[in-house]
Amino acid sequence: HVTASAADLVSEALRVAYDETHRVHTRRGARAPAVGMAARAQTLEPASFTDVPAVAVARSYMDFTMVDRIKSKADFLGLNYYGKEIVAGTTIAQLDDVGYSEAGRAIDTEGLYTVLRMFQDRYGEDPDASFSSYMITENGVADSTDVIRPAYITEHLAAIAAAIADGIHVTGYVHWTISDNWEWADGYCPKFGLVSVDRES
Repeated sequence: HVTASAADLVSEALRVAYDETHRVHTRRGARAPAVGMAARAQTLEPASFTDVPAVAVARSYMDFTMVDRIKSKADFLGLNYYGKEIVAGTTIAQLDDVGYSEAGRAIDTEGLYTVLRMFQDRYGEDPDASFSSYMITENGVADSTDVIRPAYITEHLAAIAAAIADGIHVTGYVHWTISDNWEWADGYCPKFGLVSVDRES
């Protein structure tokens, strides 16, 4: 109930901001800036057959919850994509045969194409959806050694290229992040930056 209430309030704020931004700029005779939102996007996979219901519940709260509420009040849709989450009951599993970043996120480069396809299939022909383009607003990997990062970025850009070749309008890619930062869930430990920050000095 709390999650649904929060989603209602946030989506209403975005709808109001969208209308006001377009109204003000139209009145001034200027082109309104593009207004959109960034949705969390990942591939979800059950750890076992018994976890299929948990995946269904997770999807109901994650994939399209906010986007369905604001789809008629957005000029583009941002997607924050880092990888795959393997659901085991009420937690995220760590499997031996899956590659993980230093932040514990399962790496799934093909998943970026999968989520772009998933959102396009849902909203591409929806007459109520006002957006027709996507931007990857966050994508990166925690890797203090820089061993994984070059291939990670290259393969995710290849996934975007494949999506564009299939007619999905992707307008941009933002790597997260330029320099190592504070991660809201993990503090200063993961090193996501293209430029390393020396934590000691």
